[in-house]
Amino acid sequence: MTNQEKNVASITRGRHYLLGTDGACKGNPGTGGWGVVIQLKDGDQVLHQRALAGQGEVMISTNNQMELTAPVRGLERLAEPLPAVVLSDSEYVVLGMTGRLEKWKAAGWRNSGGLVKNKELWRQLDQLCQKRAVEWVWQRGHVGHDLNEVADQLASNGASGRYRRGERSVKHRHPDWFW
Repeated sequence: MTNQEKNVASITRGRHYLLGTDGACKGNPGTGGWGVVIQLKDGDQVLHQRALAGQGEVMISTNNQMELTAPVRGLERLAEPLPAVVLSDSEYVVLGMTGRLEKWKAAGWRNSGGLVKNKELWRQLDQLCQKRAVEWVWQRGHVGHDLNEVADQLASNGASGRYRRGERSVKHRHPDWFW
């Protein structure tokens, strides 16, 4: 068992959050969207679930910006200071948060290619992770994992402009995703 698996197992034994996140872009760059499914869990039992989605804040964004925006928006919405496990099908996000972030910060937000792209989103994620224990897990996309599939649909719909009223629109279109 790896250290990450041990950390995730430790978190998921008790009360915690599980977030499924995804980003999408219609064209890259293009119109972006993000989606998050947040579950409040006690061990394996889901106590509460909500879905969030939206469009990129600028007209033209990149897929990587949307992949980063999804966990930012999800972690911002967590009410209790409980540990969290974030599932993402983006290696960019997971590798950034688990192996590269500390190096970038130490190097003044630079990498071998110059300035780190999407620095402000990385900073937001870093700040949000200071408030709780967060484990980042890569989940292969489009293989039938429930949270990933729902987050993917939310992100794609967000990029298509289907959630103009934010969470109210998501709740109206998908009431079965809210417990």
